[in-house]
Amino acid sequence: MDREDIEKMTPSEREFYNDFFSDLPKLEEFSNISSFEDNHDYEEAYLYYKTKYEAIKNATFWRMTSPMRKLVDYYRWKRTGVKTVVEVVEDNYSTNKKNVVVDCNYKHLEGYFKYNKRSLSDLLQKKYDIITFDIFDTLISRLVYEPDDVFRFMERKILNLYNRRVDYLSIRKKAEKIALEEKGDSCNIHHIYNRLPEVSDFTVKEAEKLKQMEIDLEYKLCIPRQDMLDIFNQLIVVGKRIILISDMYLPAVIIDNMLKKCGYQGYEELWVSCDKEKRKDNGAIWDEFLRRFGKYSTIHIGDNSHSDGQMLKSRGREYILLLSSTQAFLSSVQYNKLRGYSSKSIENSLTMGYLVNQCLYNSPFSLTKDGISKLNTIEDVASGILAPIMLKYIDFLHKTSCFDTEFLFLSREGFFLEKLYEKYCHAFNKHERKHTYFLTSRRATSLAQIECYEDFKQLFETKYSGKLSTLLKERVGLENVNLNVDIDVTLPGDISKVMRILLDYVPEILKNAKQEKKMYLKYISQTIGDDVNWDRITLVDVGYSGTIQYYLMKILQKKLDGCYMVSRYTMKPEKLDGTYRSLYNYNRFFRSTQLFFESVTAAPHGQVIKFYEEQGQIKALLKQEKKRYTIKTEKIQESIYYYVETMGNLLKDINARFDKELAEKIFSEILREGLLDSDLQGIFSVNDDYCMDGNWVFDEKLQDWVLNRDR
Repeated sequence: MDREDIEKMTPSEREFYNDFFSDLPKLEEFSNISSFEDNHDYEEAYLYYKTKYEAIKNATFWRMTSPMRKLVDYYRWKRTGVKTVVEVVEDNYSTNKKNVVVDCNYKHLEGYFKYNKRSLSDLLQKKYDIITFDIFDTLISRLVYEPDDVFRFMERKILNLYNRRVDYLSIRKKAEKIALEEKGDSCNIHHIYNRLPEVSDFTVKEAEKLKQMEIDLEYKLCIPRQDMLDIFNQLIVVGKRIILISDMYLPAVIIDNMLKKCGYQGYEELWVSCDKEKRKDNGAIWDEFLRRFGKYSTIHIGDNSHSDGQMLKSRGREYILLLSSTQAFLSSVQYNKLRGYSSKSIENSLTMGYLVNQCLYNSPFSLTKDGISKLNTIEDVASGILAPIMLKYIDFLHKTSCFDTEFLFLSREGFFLEKLYEKYCHAFNKHERKHTYFLTSRRATSLAQIECYEDFKQLFETKYSGKLSTLLKERVGLENVNLNVDIDVTLPGDISKVMRILLDYVPEILKNAKQEKKMYLKYISQTIGDDVNWDRITLVDVGYSGTIQYYLMKILQKKLDGCYMVSRYTMKPEKLDGTYRSLYNYNRFFRSTQLFFESVTAAPHGQVIKFYEEQGQIKALLKQEKKRYTIKTEKIQESIYYYVETMGNLLKDINARFDKELAEKIFSEILREGLLDSDLQGIFSVNDDYCMDGNWVFDEKLQDWVLNRDR
């Protein structure tokens, strides 16, 4: 273990480290231990020190940091002579730099790569009379990152509902300890809450309400592990006998409801420790099981190496251990990047829980030998990677606005953002500000704002690379320019060349600009009225320079306010004393990812070119372009809506505060090489004739956006 590893440790971990080496002679007491199976060699050292040091007192072997695991590896080397070398390579999310993963070579993980969904299902169908399954972390998981976060969640709900600030996790644990000492293996949730008034200021009546709150929360938070549900249902179809066995304080009647919600039905029996008054971890429940079913060929599927593995191995019965979602995540290269966030708040626990337990590692077969999980559905990419940052932005928009603010959601990104805002307000019980979907574009505003030569010249100071004909059409609406050769131009470098060509067309351009401005002002009047208090208007857009806000300010001769997800350090509206706020500042990372936002926020209509009048109504002339709003785009957006609704359903009773740093970190996973399955290639694309004369498509293999100029 080198100095860098030690520096990564927390103070309590360093204490563990120092005491570990001062206690090395005590390792001799392990010298006669017989060989343990796979991870037990590691885990034995961990278990010995677990009770002594705060660094891992409330953890599990799987939750140890990389330096701590190296320490346990050191113990294994001292005892067995087998040395494991682990190199953790820090993630750098640059599209120009390839991430390198050095194989950790943990022997205890080898067995977990033996099966996939199909091979395990085939094995269980062909052999065995009876198949038993563990429940929690095997068949079902939770939307919170850790089980104890259920109690931390309740603490926030108690504060909001009862205005009482308590350390509910501690209180709940104390009540459980008393009940466990009194009832032993039969201890259940009813016994625990009977003891809650003894260790707190809660009355008996309040304790009953809190008990129901916990039961309701467990039900809301439980989700199926989809691959395991598929295997389970395949076994039911072929007539296999299935028994579910769990060490749990929730009685079978409660767990049965949770299983039904997750789609598990048709099992023969449900054995729960508090009902059976016997547990897996001490072997008692296995002894009863074998007394009844020992004559049959059986196999057990679970995630705990002790109660689901060693207890059966010592009894000569077959078992298969699968990785829980958190076990897989903690063994991945993604863990170091996101570690530490889940413990900061219940909102972070839900965000991380959704990412890990629902999306990345919902399947016990998802961890690859490269140390990552491949996302193979649009829903998982959208809700796991994209949704957290979208939710944070909409939450930021609402909370930084006044009660009487009116939002103008700028097209085309605003088509999605407006719907997302409506979903957010409904899900989180927020007062919905007045809002309008406002048709606009750089093309529609840039020509309409021209009053003089300087305005005209500014149009060509914005970057562009492509054909001259496309530039003239997109920027100033000239489609019939007599060009001897349609040359390639690059702006702003070729601005003099372009301006010389346009000299003869200036009068026509100024005439068109005047007419387009007239029509635009009529559209504004028709859409939001003539008596608008512009001080209360906020323009809503993804970002980045505030160009449309700037042009609208020139057209209207008004100071306007804008709210963006990302803004550059120099914003155009500042030139006219416009105001703005943004969730993030534009940097190298957002330069690499900004096109994802444009792709995700696509609308089912083309770019607004200009406005015209027809039978007394102002209508928008829309560009006919390659379809951006596809079925895949719709799926992405629907998945983000669903995520927001799910979070709102869980968090509407508390004043939720989302972590923008965590949202950004999760979003950056989109650039991780190998994250997207081959079936998802090409789902992100953006049309950009205004700046690049072509379509951008994200190439997952290159980890970069590629310009496609094929028409």
